[in-house]
Order: sequence, then C-alpha cells, then structure tokens
Amino acid sequence: GQDNVRITASHTVEGYADRVNKCRIGIQFGVNGATDRLFLSGSPQLINYDWYSGLNDPTYWGDQAYSVLGQSDSAIVGYSIVNARLAAHKDSTDSDRNVIVREGTLVDNKPAFPIVNILQGEGAIGPYSFGYLGTEPLFLTKLGVYAITAQDITGEKYSQSRSFFLNGKLLEENGLEEAFALVYKDMYWLCLNGAAYILDGLQYSSTKNEPYSTRQYAGFYRTNMPARVLLVKDGRLWMGGEDGGLRRFFDDKNALTSYSDDGKAIHAVWETPDFSGKLTPK
Repeated sequence: GQDNVRITASHTVEGYADRVNKCRIGIQFGVNGATDRLFLSGSPQLINYDWYSGLNDPTYWGDQAYSVLGQSDSAIVGYSIVNARLAAHKDSTDSDRNVIVREGTLVDNKPAFPIVNILQGEGAIGPYSFGYLGTEPLFLTKLGVYAITAQDITGEKYSQSRSFFLNGKLLEENGLEEAFALVYKDMYWLCLNGAAYILDGLQYSSTKNEPYSTRQYAGFYRTNMPARVLLVKDGRLWMGGEDGGLRRFFDDKNALTSYSDDGKAIHAVWETPDFSGKLTPK
C-alpha cells in the first residue's frame, strides 16, 4: 500500500550550467538573514541576474532559484548585508537607484527573496572593493569610497561619501574597477597599482566640503605595496602580488628586516621650514 518505486528524470540544456559556473561574485545569505545559502552573480551573459543555492548545499541550484534585478544593461557588481537584508549593488547605468535590497522569507514553506527597498546613491564599480568598517558597508564608486548609512531624521538608508581626504589621488588611478579591499584592525585597505588607500575607522570627522556626508574617515596613502590581493592569517596581514609572491609585514621591532622592504632600504625624507637667526630651534 505504499510507493516503493521512485523515478528521477533529468535533462541537460547546453550552456545552462554556465549561468552559474561563470559567476564571479557571491555572498552567503538566506531566510531571515541566515548564512545558509550561496548567492552568485557576475555571469557575463546575464549581468542583472543572480542565483541562490540549496539550503546548506552549494552544489544544488534550482531551476527557478534566481532573480532579475533592475535594467538588463545594468550589471550587479557586488553584495552587502544591511540589517539582516541582502543589498545588491549595481553599476551606474541604472540611474541613481543602484542598491536593491531584498529580505529572506518563507512562502508556502519555500524560500523567497522579495525586494523590499531600493536605495539611492552612486553605482559600484569594483567587485573586490566591498568591506565592513564598523557597522558600515563600504564599496568603491567612480566618485570614491561610499558607505550605506541611515539618515538621522527619517531612518531611510542611502549612500554617502567616505573618502574625501583620499579622492584627490585615488580618483586619478587607472583601473579602479580592479581595486581590492580588505578590513584589518578597524582599517579599510584599498589596494591597486602598487599603492594602498587606507581609511581609519577609529578616526573620523565632518567636513564642509562634503555637506551631504555625516562623517569622513581619516585617510592614509601608502606606496610600495605589491598587493593584488590581501588576506589575514594568524592575525597578520598578507599581500599576494602580481608576480605570484606572497608577502607580509614584519612586526618584530628589534629586527632590521622590519625596517626594510624585501631587504631593500626604505627611502624616507623629513622636511622642515628654513630656519635662520633667532628662529633656529634649540
């Protein structure tokens, strides 16, 4: 009186698996903000699509487990988590409403990820530039580093500039879309072209030159950084270079190697104003 035969049918559509296989950006997200599913995007043919995996199973991708976000000519660049919701950042092609926010819920005991808000701000350009400084999701745009933040009066979310003190140099760089970011010890490191642009999450102030931003982080510009990618291992910051080399900063104050770059002396200059007569310091 019970079923004892189960038949599973399959059908292969040529190129269908490549929709997922060719994705190059992703994040973990799920129902009620859980991290039990993998969301992927970045397929070169379907730039405004993303797909989500099975529950705790990144090898299973349902036939209808995908979303279409915004205009077809505007690509998804990356993801952030905002208050247990998933924010998909698009490029600047999609007018000024470039952050699409979804939540995870169950509908008839099946996962669903409906759109609950669309945020205004600059479009993202760097898929490797996303990071969290404190509670603020940061990402790179053609106008500098921006953050998703709450407006004090209405509680609405929108994006604000955070890199005013670095933009003069940062925005002159070539290949901004290839910049790589990592947050290490309350600092947001953005590396490209042999340099690092660093935002200090523990030091910030306001500036009249950016009236629509509530704060600006202190910025540091570091040269001679052969870092194509960054990672943290055993509490140390590591750099992966274009040459395939893996490097890290020395941290022994008593070792001479801590004051050189790969054994080479660090060129440094200390400049002071001209002094003469009684103005000469003692």
